[in-house]
Amino acid sequence: MELMGNKYYRHCRVVFGVTSSPFLLVSVIQYLLESTLKELNGNPKYKVDIIEQLKKSFYVDNCLASVKNERELQQFIQIASDTLATRKLELRGWEYSDTTDNSSSTTNVLGMVWERCSDYLCLNATNITYDLPGILSKREILATIHKAFDPLGIACPVTLIPELLL
Repeated sequence: MELMGNKYYRHCRVVFGVTSSPFLLVSVIQYLLESTLKELNGNPKYKVDIIEQLKKSFYVDNCLASVKNERELQQFIQIASDTLATRKLELRGWEYSDTTDNSSSTTNVLGMVWERCSDYLCLNATNITYDLPGILSKREILATIHKAFDPLGIACPVTLIPELLL
């Protein structure tokens, strides 16, 4: 496109590595799911419910969802994968808790450790307490608090106490 001798260019893809990339990715996914819901106007109700759940389950490029049983899990995986595959987005790396599995497998989820067989989340504090000096300053307390990546706010009761001290 040319206007009075000037050339204008536009991106046709989501650019990764720039500051706005997480926002752009979330916006694209939300737009995709909203347009899919509009297209489904009269289709089966369970599909609309699953897409609504999928829409609420994203944190940047991670999808975290909860379902009641194995049948709902398979439906969620199938519909979510098919919906995003129509726009060339691939969901992969599916993990779920299984009470019959006794192996102690853990997975990192949004900066936390998820124990899959017992289905609980915990904060990995080893990297937080490892570098503490003998005498703490306000700056070191604040830096230590912010080492805990907790977008879900699960560790707020623990991190609130040092913040209140400051």
